[in-house]
Amino acid sequence: LDQSRAFVDAVFAHVRQHLPAGPAAARAPVDRAVWEQQQAADQATRAQLRAQAAGCVTAIMERFAVTNPNRIKPGIAEATRAVLRRKPRRVFLREAADPDLAALVHLCRQDGVAMEVDAAATGPFRAITLIERVS
Repeated sequence: LDQSRAFVDAVFAHVRQHLPAGPAAARAPVDRAVWEQQQAADQATRAQLRAQAAGCVTAIMERFAVTNPNRIKPGIAEATRAVLRRKPRRVFLREAADPDLAALVHLCRQDGVAMEVDAAATGPFRAITLIERVS
């Protein structure tokens, strides 16, 4: 007979005695049904974000007649790396004044890379770089 649940409950009861006093919610045992609902909501949120991400990449592909999705680099790190190492065609920014994008904006200005501020185009990302097609 599996005793893992009883073991975890016994250990947690001991640990709870040694936790510092705090809000009652922090000391209350986790309700499994509530936890499962939260997990389902988190999964739905992640699925929605994945769909938004795929949608904005697809929209850029269609707008610029891109057939290779590897030419689109979403996210601040990937967009910056693409500007540093590749020949970018355009950089999409959610918001030009975002302090986390300052280095990327600086590099684009320094190298004369076209920037487009468009929150709809970036979707859940704060920056996306479209790499020029190399023949």
